[in-house]
Amino acid sequence: MKKSGRKLLGILLTASIIAATVFPMQGTAAEGIDREVKSKTQQEKENATQGEMPETTVSANILPTEEMGDSLIMPMSYDVNQPVIESFEFEENGQTLTKDNTLHFNMSAYDADRDIRTVRVKIVRKSGSSNTQQVTLQKGEGNLYTGTLPCSRFTGYEGDYYISQVYVEDETNNYVEWPVTENGQYLYTFTVNNTRTLSLSDFQIQKNPSGADGKLRVGDTVTYTAHVECEGMEPTNTVYLYLKTVNSSSSHSDNIYMKYNAETKTLTGTYTIKDGTYPAEWTLDRIYTYIWNQSYYFYPNTLEPNKDLKFTVSNDDYDAEKPIIESITIDKNGQMVKAGEKVTIKVKVKEKNPNSSMRIRFYPQAGGSYNYTYLYLDKDTMEYTGSINITSSTYPTKWELDYLSLSDVNGNSTSLSDFQADWNTTRPWYYTVDPDGYRPANVDTKSPVIESITIDKNGEWVYPGDTVTITIKVDEENPYDTAYADFYPQVTNVSSSNRVYLRYNADTKEYKGTISITDNTYPCEWMLTDVQVRDNRGNYTYLSNFKPDWRDTCPWYYRVETDKTYREDVQDATFTVYGLMRQEDGSYSYGTYISGKTMKVGRRDSLEGIGVCPPLPAEGVGVKFQDESSGREIDGDTELFFANSTNPCYSFRAVYDKSCVNVVLTYVSKEEGMKMAIVPQFVDKGATYGEMLASFVPPADVDQDLLTGYQLDGSRDETAIVEDLGYVGVEAKYNDCVVAWSMKYLDENGKEVSRVVSKAYEKGTTMNDALAVLEQPKAPEGLVFEKWILPGINGEETLFHEMTNLNIIAAYKGRTTAEVSYTYRGEDGKLASGSSLMALEGENLSYNDTLVKVKEELEALHHLEGLVLSDWARSAGGTDIAGYKKMSLQAQYANCTVILKYPKDACEYVVVDKGSSYMLPVENKEYMDIVWEGYGMGETVVISEDKEFLLADAKRKDGTTEEPSGGKLSGEEIEKIVADIEQSGSGETLRVDMKKATVVPKEVLEAIKGKEVNIVLDMGDYSWSIGGDKVVASDLKDIDLEVIVGADDIPSTVVEDLADGKPATQIKLIYDGEFGFQADLTVNLGSENSGCTGNLYYYDSAGKLVFQNAGEIGADGNISLSFSHASEYVVIIDKELTDSGNETDEGNKEESGNSTSHSGQDSGSEEIVSIAKAESDIVPSVDVEKDNDSGKPKSPKTGE
Repeated sequence: MKKSGRKLLGILLTASIIAATVFPMQGTAAEGIDREVKSKTQQEKENATQGEMPETTVSANILPTEEMGDSLIMPMSYDVNQPVIESFEFEENGQTLTKDNTLHFNMSAYDADRDIRTVRVKIVRKSGSSNTQQVTLQKGEGNLYTGTLPCSRFTGYEGDYYISQVYVEDETNNYVEWPVTENGQYLYTFTVNNTRTLSLSDFQIQKNPSGADGKLRVGDTVTYTAHVECEGMEPTNTVYLYLKTVNSSSSHSDNIYMKYNAETKTLTGTYTIKDGTYPAEWTLDRIYTYIWNQSYYFYPNTLEPNKDLKFTVSNDDYDAEKPIIESITIDKNGQMVKAGEKVTIKVKVKEKNPNSSMRIRFYPQAGGSYNYTYLYLDKDTMEYTGSINITSSTYPTKWELDYLSLSDVNGNSTSLSDFQADWNTTRPWYYTVDPDGYRPANVDTKSPVIESITIDKNGEWVYPGDTVTITIKVDEENPYDTAYADFYPQVTNVSSSNRVYLRYNADTKEYKGTISITDNTYPCEWMLTDVQVRDNRGNYTYLSNFKPDWRDTCPWYYRVETDKTYREDVQDATFTVYGLMRQEDGSYSYGTYISGKTMKVGRRDSLEGIGVCPPLPAEGVGVKFQDESSGREIDGDTELFFANSTNPCYSFRAVYDKSCVNVVLTYVSKEEGMKMAIVPQFVDKGATYGEMLASFVPPADVDQDLLTGYQLDGSRDETAIVEDLGYVGVEAKYNDCVVAWSMKYLDENGKEVSRVVSKAYEKGTTMNDALAVLEQPKAPEGLVFEKWILPGINGEETLFHEMTNLNIIAAYKGRTTAEVSYTYRGEDGKLASGSSLMALEGENLSYNDTLVKVKEELEALHHLEGLVLSDWARSAGGTDIAGYKKMSLQAQYANCTVILKYPKDACEYVVVDKGSSYMLPVENKEYMDIVWEGYGMGETVVISEDKEFLLADAKRKDGTTEEPSGGKLSGEEIEKIVADIEQSGSGETLRVDMKKATVVPKEVLEAIKGKEVNIVLDMGDYSWSIGGDKVVASDLKDIDLEVIVGADDIPSTVVEDLADGKPATQIKLIYDGEFGFQADLTVNLGSENSGCTGNLYYYDSAGKLVFQNAGEIGADGNISLSFSHASEYVVIIDKELTDSGNETDEGNKEESGNSTSHSGQDSGSEEIVSIAKAESDIVPSVDVEKDNDSGKPKSPKTGE
C-alpha cells in the first residue's frame, strides 16, 4: 500500500475498526514474533499525557488496497513487515560460461505496506583473488524484478562463483533474504572458463644511428618489434618495454610504451636517446602487459637467447658530475628556539641538471626519533629551502644536522662529507629547543577514561517528536572536540542504524549529543552498541573499555513507538527454577518448581513477568533468586536481558529470608477430632523454637474455643535454633480433657451421618458421664434415639489425658445398630463396594440374627448379569456387642467370572459355571491372534474361581500398531542415552531426566540388556531404576511407565479390609501386562511415614490382593518397590509401635492405634483403643487390636 493510500485510511480510521484489524506479523529469522511489551502502568501514563488510548500493535500486516472491501477500513500503522519474495530464478544456474555470456536474474517480490526500495543479488568468487559483483534488479510489470550481468566482468578472475545473497529491502528498512544455501551447499552457482593465451616471439631490433660507427647518439632511435600470438584477448595500450645497461660501472634503466597492430599481430616500440641517457651498452630486458586483471611478463633473453638485441649509446655531453654544495645556512643556527617558532634551512648548490627537491635530517642529541624535512629548489637562486615548525610536542634538546640526500636527475649524489670533511666532529649546524612550553604528545599515552554514560530516557518509551540525549562524562587532559555513539535497532532483518556525534563541553568535561525521533524511526528497541572517545594525541576509548561485560545486560537503550506500533522479536529460553515446594502431606521441601521448561521471551523481562517464580510459601516471606551459573542474586522483578545468546538456558535457585520448620502438630480439629497435621511455620533466620511457638500460626480447623496454647513434644529444646526445613513435634495445650467424639447416626431423613463433636471435660470424668451430656441427634420417623454406644470401652473408665479420639454409634430403642461394609461384582462386571449404617428391628439381636437381616437388606443390590448370588461371607473380623454389630461382607456366587483384560483398561467379563472348561478367545472385534499371558493361543482352562487373564500379544484387525499413550523422548535424546550406555563402565548408574516423557524406548532397553549398568529414569514425582541384568525379554518394546499415585481403582472396602486401619496408598501403572524386565519404582509416600514399612499388594481384578514385596520408607518419605508387570497396586504402611512413656489410670502400658477392628464374633467381647503421641518427626499411626490375652480390657492410651 502506498503512502497516499495509507493517509486516506488514517483519515477514515474508527475506534471500533482499530480493535478488529490487528494482524500478527509472520516469523522472521529469529522467530520474528512481535508483541506488545508495555505494562499497564506505562499505558495509563500515555493515556494521561496523550488523551487517548493508543493502538499499540504487536505488528500490523496491512492488506493491499485491492484486497479491502468497503466494510474494512485498515488503520495506519508503521510498516514493520518484511517484503515477500515469491520466487527467484537464476537462469544460468550450474552452467559453465565465457566472457561472451550474460547472467540473467528474475524475481517475483512485493511489499503490501510500502514500496520496495532495493532488490539486489550478490555474487562471490569461491577461491583465489576476490571478485565480488553486485547486481541491482529493476522493477518490471506486476511483481517482476529482473537484472543482468555481463560475464566479461569476470575475465581475469575465472573460476567458480556462487550467489551469496538475494536481498530485498522496503522503504522502512525491513528486508528479507531468499535462501541461498541448503544443507551447507550453495544453491546458485556457475563457472567462468575463458580460454586465454598470449605469447611473444621473433624479437627484432632496428637501430637508427646518425654516425658511421653504429653507436646511437642523442636524438637517434632504436626500434623493437615482437610477434604476438593470442586467443581470447589482445594486448591493450598498457604494454611496456624495459631497457637496461649491460656491463656498466653503474646500473641504469629506462622504459617506453609499445603499440599493438592487430592486423600484423606486431608490438612496436621506439626508444629515443636523450641527454640523460647513460653512455653504455643497452639491451631489451623485458616486455610487460596487463590484460583482463592479469599481468604478463616476457623475457627475450629467455625466450630467444641467441638474439642480439643490444645497442650502444655514445653521449659525450652526459652529466656524470655530482652536485656541488656551495653553502648550508640555518637562520637560527646555534640558537634556542621555542614552541611556535620556525627554523629555516637553505642549501645553495651548483648543478646543471638539478632535481626539484632534496631531503635533510636532524638528529635529537637526547635520543629519539629523527626529524626529516624536504627542501625545494629555487632555480633562480639555485637554493634548496625548507623549514621546521617547532611545536609544543617538539622534544627540548639539541637538534643536529647529520644527513642530507642531494642528487641530480642523472642520479649523481653528494653527501655532507663532500661539502665539509670534519662535519661529523664539529657538528656545525644545529638548533636547541627550549623546554619552556613543551607539551609532549608522545608522553600522553593514556586513553580517555569514561566515567559515566547516561541516556535521559534510558529504558523509556519515546515517540516521534521526542529527543533522546546521551551524555558521556570523561577524564582526559587533551580531549578531542567530538566523539560518537552507535545505536542499532534490536530486531532482525532491519537495516537501520544511527551514529550520533557528540560535542565536548570543557566546563562539564562531558560529550553530549541528541537523537531526534521522527516518523521514520523504526519502532523497536534501539540499543547503544558502541562509543568512541579519543584525545588529541591519538588515544582511543570504546564502550568495552568502560564496561567490559556490557553485552551481558546491554543497559543503554530506548524504545520507540511509531504510528502506535512497536516490534519485538522473541526467542526460546529454557528455565529451571528451584524453590520451596508444598508436599501432599502439607510440608515444605526444597525441590524443582520448573525443570527445563522452554518459553518464549522477549529481549528483556523479569522472572515474575515470564511467570516462572514459585509462589511465596507464606505471607511476609521474602525471596531472591540466585543465578546458579554466576551466583548473582536478583529479585523476581529484576529486569533480565535474554538477547545475548541463542536459545539460552537459565537455572535459578530461590533464596528465602526466613527459615521454614515443618511442625508436626497434634491437636483437636473442628471437623475431624484429634489429628496430626504438618503445619509449616516461617520464622526469622536464627530464631529459636521458643520464638517459633510464640508466633505460631495454627491451621484453620483448630478448635480455638478449647485451646490454651502450644508446646514442644520434648524432641527439641525451646532455646535451640530452628533447623531450616527440619521437622519438630508440637502439641496443642488444653486445660481440661478434650474428647473428639466421632459420631455415626441416622438423621431425620434416614441418611447416615458422620461428624465430629469436640467437648472438654474435667479429668476423672467417667465415659458414661461424658456420653450423658452429649446432644441427642434427631432420629428418623419410627425410630427413637436411646443412647450412644462406645465400642470396646468400659463406661466406668475415666478421662485422663488432654486429647482423645473416641468413636460412638447411635443406638435406637427396640433396634440393633449394624455398621456394614460389603463388596460384590456390579452390573458392569467390576468389583463394587459400599457401606451402610442400619437400624435393624429387634433389640440386642445376636450376631447371626443380625447377619440374616443384613443379607435381606442387601438383596436390593444389582449384580453382573448371569451371576447367581449364593451367600454373603464375612471377609474380615467384626464387632459384636450388645445393640451394635460391625461386619464386613463379600458376595459369594454359585458360578464364576472370567475377566479378560485388554489394553487401555478395557475388560470383558464372562460368566461360567464352576469347574467348567473355558477356551481362551483368539479374537474379538478389535484383535485377532490373541495370546493370553501364561497360556498358549486358544488354550482351554478349567475355571474353579474368578480368574483374570491378561493379554500378552495380539494383532489389531485394522492393521495399526498399539502405541504407548505416554509422552516420548525425541530420536536425538534416545540416541544420546544409548551412546551414554555404550560408554558406561561396569557398575555405573546413568540418570536420565525424562522431563514429561513416560515411555521407555525399546532402544534404551536393548542397549542396557545384559550389561552391568543401571539406568534411573527421573519422571519428576517418581523415578524408575532398571538394571541391565534384569532385562530378560527377547522381544522388547516401548513401555509406558507412567504412574498415578493416589488412584482409586481398587474398591475401598477391599483396601480397608486388608489395611485394617493402617495408612494405604493406591498406585496405578498405566501400562497393561508384563514389562519384560524388573524395575524398581521410587515414589514418595510422605516423610511422616519415615522408618515405616511399605507392603506392596497386587490387585488381580478377581477381588484378591496378592502380596508382592516390601520396602522401608526413607527419611524423605521415599520408598523403592519392585515391579515386573503393570496393573493396580496398593501399598499398606506398617507403622512402628512406639512407647509414649505415659501411664494410664489403670497402670497399663499404652499401645498405638485409634481405629477399630474385631477378630471374632463373641458377644460381649471388648476392644482396645490406644492413641499415641508424636515421639519425633514421625507421625505414628492409630490401630485397634483385639485383646485375647486379658480377661479385663486395657484402658485406652489416654488413660480413661
